[in-house]
Amino acid sequence: MKYFVKGAGYIFLIIGIILLFYNVYSSVKINSLISENNRVEGTIAMERLSEFDGAKYYVYNVEFQYNRLTYSIKTNFNSDKKRYTIGEKVDVFVDEEDPYNSLIDKDDEKRTTQIIGYSLSFIFILVGILLIKVKYEKLEPFFRNDA
Repeated sequence: MKYFVKGAGYIFLIIGIILLFYNVYSSVKINSLISENNRVEGTIAMERLSEFDGAKYYVYNVEFQYNRLTYSIKTNFNSDKKRYTIGEKVDVFVDEEDPYNSLIDKDDEKRTTQIIGYSLSFIFILVGILLIKVKYEKLEPFFRNDA
């Protein structure tokens, strides 16, 4: 059982480190998009209220032009509250490599997702380190089956 706990600790640690690297990569990409000043004006072209497992959210299609081509991206908001109206102008940060990965300026759920991702990364890393470093004898009462 001692090796199982340490092995689980290493698995938690590896998953936490992978999540951390993914979150850092995602944050750098989002921040570079915002700082590169590739801002264009987009228009809310369509809205649709969707329901999934009892949760309602709005899906908006945003159309924008970049390099003389028109692109359309979708954005989801986990809220039954409207954020935009059809025809409303919004700022779009364009990803030059793939314009379909562009961001809406008010897309604050990306930041919330980053916070959740970093939190999960640190929790996995912390649990992994604890399982590896703490003596098994201290953890044994949690794993003993006294039936």
